[in-house]
Amino acid sequence: MLLSHPQSTDQPAAAGPWTVLACVCAATLALLLVDGFAFGVHNNVYHVPYVLGWDRLPAFADDAFVQSLRYFTSAVWLLLRALCTEANVQALFLAAHLATRLATFAALAALVRQLGVTDRVGLALVLGVLGVLAVTPWMHASSIVAGHGMLIDYFTHSEVAWPFLLFGLNFAV
Repeated sequence: MLLSHPQSTDQPAAAGPWTVLACVCAATLALLLVDGFAFGVHNNVYHVPYVLGWDRLPAFADDAFVQSLRYFTSAVWLLLRALCTEANVQALFLAAHLATRLATFAALAALVRQLGVTDRVGLALVLGVLGVLAVTPWMHASSIVAGHGMLIDYFTHSEVAWPFLLFGLNFAV
């Protein structure tokens, strides 16, 4: 007579919330280590003066470019403008960059789990493959997807949209 544990199954153990969090953090950290973080590049030449409120400074009262920034609208930059100073602008952009990456990978993990990959190894493999793809030329800064703000090496407001889109797809499934 064979004795078996009453809870034993042939299915691998499902990934719990701590496993998912560990995978998300590992993917974010790995991508940050490979990609790095760039500050003050590309569209940031518009973002930094806006969040620092240069349009309100007397030194820029006659500067047409800086004065045009006051008409720039984005909820992301309005929020950062309330928190930003000369001393913390780079750290704030880095924190927003990390938060966006974490949220993007959390949304990807939720979507992958919703599509049926629920075990630890499967989830780690899928997120690992996505992380590797994110730093390849196929997905990073040369594709239609990545060239528009998904997993790029600097922070911009379009990056913030990806977690919402991916969580929306998750809820649609």
